[in-house]
Amino acid sequence: IKYDGYRTQVIVEDGTARTITRRGYDWSSTYKTIVEAAATIPKSAIIDGEAIVLNEKGVSDFHSVRSAMRWAPDRIIFVAFDLLHHDGIDLRREPLLARREKLLELVGTAKGVIQYSHHVHGGGADFYAAVDRMGLEGMVSKREESSYRSGDTEAWVKTKCYEEVDFEVAGVQRTPGSAPLALMATRDAERRYVGSANIALTKAMRERLYAKVQEGKG
Repeated sequence: IKYDGYRTQVIVEDGTARTITRRGYDWSSTYKTIVEAAATIPKSAIIDGEAIVLNEKGVSDFHSVRSAMRWAPDRIIFVAFDLLHHDGIDLRREPLLARREKLLELVGTAKGVIQYSHHVHGGGADFYAAVDRMGLEGMVSKREESSYRSGDTEAWVKTKCYEEVDFEVAGVQRTPGSAPLALMATRDAERRYVGSANIALTKAMRERLYAKVQEGKG
């Protein structure tokens, strides 16, 4: 499952722990509950995963993570999906499934602050359909024998779920130096504003759209 949160690495050493963001910032003070739980992990380890918050439907919610950082940090949990180092041994060259087997032994299957991200073998199309029905963000497909590499890699493929809805263009917002935004509204009688979207059209098509909006101002 692709979780909607903040990519995070948990580093455990000598009975202490810290959390590092994707850009290399130390967010240990933000993820205090995760740090406290990770500090109980025996020996040293570097664990890759995602800091998330589950909403009332049990689905990871990115906006809830932002809110929890300030108002309810104890709601933030860490879903672990890879193990880079353990007990002084660099595991990055080992196959993915071998690393994950060691990770499962390390964090277990408990539903606490630190959780293991389970996977399935094969059946990608069916799995994606199930993820889509459940309203999740998407899925991540990984090559079983792949080693761990930082940055972009062909060993991982992220497939997101999308919802398609038709809206009316209620207006166009133009800001010098920025792409124009379409101001969207529902197509019912209430015509409620629902947000904005970048207009990914050619210049000529954008000009025709803007002209139509101007005609409908009345």
